[in-house]
Formats: sequence, C-alpha cells, structure tokens
Amino acid sequence: MEKKSNYYFLILLLLVSLLYGYTEIFYKSSNYHHLWRQSDCLSITMNYYKENLNFFTPAIHWVGDKGGKTISEFPIIYYTVTQRITINITPPGFSCRGYCPSGQLTPPQ
Repeated sequence: MEKKSNYYFLILLLLVSLLYGYTEIFYKSSNYHHLWRQSDCLSITMNYYKENLNFFTPAIHWVGDKGGKTISEFPIIYYTVTQRITINITPPGFSCRGYCPSGQLTPPQ
C-alpha cells in the first residue's frame, strides 16, 4: 500500500509541475523579484569577507541607522563561501550561486 501511495504522489507532483509550466520556467534566468535576494546574499558574503565579521553578525550594504546589521536565515552558506575565498579554495569571481560577475569577492594578492 505504501508503494502505491508513493507512485500516486509522484504522478501528482508531475501533473502539478506540468500545470504550473515547470518545463518552460526551469531554464529561465532569475526574475526581478529574485534579484533582490541574490543581491542581499552577495552583500552578506562581501561584508563577511571585507569587514572580517563574526559568524553571528551578518551585515548588508545599507545606508540606514543600523550600520548594515541584519537578521537573516542561518548564514552558514555565506560564511562558508567567505572562508573558501579566504583560503583560496574558490577561484576569484566564482562564489555565490556559482558565479559573481563583478569579481568583488576576489582574495587579496
């Protein structure tokens, strides 16, 4: 019975994916509402690297009152990317989500 319910779930998932046009949107690049999120993530990573911040004090580029201090989800990804850049495991310009075109996270020479 459990095996049958797994098949039903997979068929339902496939039908919902087709209904929402997943086959068309899978290969598209990020839309405008995702760009803000990606910019914030890169900003947190840059601040970890350039400001040498503690793991528990993530910051973004912000002109407001708080000096960039922010609340985010658990920042293990951003901190790990920063550490990889610091010890030269990650090549320059290759970081958050695979590629950073501006090269802002390149390690000092």
